This record gives sequence, C-alpha cells and structure tokens, in this order.
Amino acid sequence: MTNETNETNETNETNEPNETNEPHVRTMREGYQRTGLINLIKYIEDLDMKNIIMAEIGCYQGESTEIFCQSEKIQTIYGIDPWNMFGGGKRQGFRLHDLVAVEKAFDNRVAPYNKVIKIKNSSENAIDLIDDNSLDLVYIDGNHSYHDVKKDIQWWTLKLKDNGYLAGHDYNRRGIHRALAICVGEVEQVFDDTSWIVAKKNVKFYLKKQEHSV
Repeated sequence: MTNETNETNETNETNEPNETNEPHVRTMREGYQRTGLINLIKYIEDLDMKNIIMAEIGCYQGESTEIFCQSEKIQTIYGIDPWNMFGGGKRQGFRLHDLVAVEKAFDNRVAPYNKVIKIKNSSENAIDLIDDNSLDLVYIDGNHSYHDVKKDIQWWTLKLKDNGYLAGHDYNRRGIHRALAICVGEVEQVFDDTSWIVAKKNVKFYLKKQEHSV
C-alpha cells in the first residue's frame, strides 16, 4: 500500500460524522511509525551528540514528542504547534473541539518529562522566538503543503548550529518531497516511518524570515 493510499484513508476516516460528537484524537505513532522514529533518534545518538536542544514543528497530541523525551541525549525540546483552526478553515478535517482535546492530550503526555518547552504558535511566528545557531536538531512535521514545508526548511535551518541536523516526517508526500528536492537535494537517510534527516551543511540554501522564498 502506498503512502498516497494511507493519506487518503486517514482523511476519509477523519471526516466521517461523529454521531456522539465526542472529540476525536487520532493515534499517529504505532507500529512502524513508532519504531521508525526511534531508529531516527538512534541515528542521531550514534553521531555522538550530547545535551541535544531541538525543536519539533507540529506536535499534535505529543506521541512523537514523548519518544524524543525518552532519549537520554535530548535535553530540551521546543514543542511548536498552534493547536487551532489555522487559515480560517478545518485543519486536516478536525473540528475545533477536536483540537482542544488534542492539545490537552499533548499536555498530559509530556507532563512527566522536564524537557518540553511548549510554544503554542505557528511555525512562522515561533521562528522569531528561537535564536539563530542555537539548535542541534529540528524535526519538521507541521503543515505538509509544498510552500509551507519549503519555508520551514529555509527558515528553521538558520536556527541550527553548524553541526546541526534537519529532519522531518512523511518524506514520500508530494509537497514534502518536492520541497526537499529543491532545498536539500538528497537526504542522508529515510526511515521506516518515512522520517528523513540531513546535515545542515548539506542544505542547499536557507533564508532569514524577512527574505523572499524562492
């Protein structure tokens, strides 16, 4: 089954009527989706990086955030997500009270860890809150459109230290693959959950927020 098929099925499930009107919080990190991310973290740990400071762009209910928290080498995680109906419309088919429940699930999931700095904001606004050259790792899993992914790559790469790494999810999605092809070229590795990783030094170009994207 291709990733395009999985995307379609997820969208259909999300848009089905909820007769009980109960909030729907989707589970994202089970099976290979969990082990693939764990393997990405092991890849990073094998680079002999210590006291890692990272940002996760798009946290949803915090399943991936919790997996990052479980690494002894990751010291601080900026968890960035607006948890709202951005753009005035639906977010991946969710209703507003779905996202309220999603944010609450995130808060509960990361509460046992003293590593997470929650930033309830868009990627575009959060970029101004993080210093340049301050992060070891950025994991991009926010808005999956081509233009948004391209902006995330260009802006957030600037926040990485010279020896930092840029990573993300859903490598095979059309918009993400296209943005990576333009901004990065070849990534270093793609994992079973379609997470990908590349060193900052191998990103072709990156821009300050005030500059125009290509």
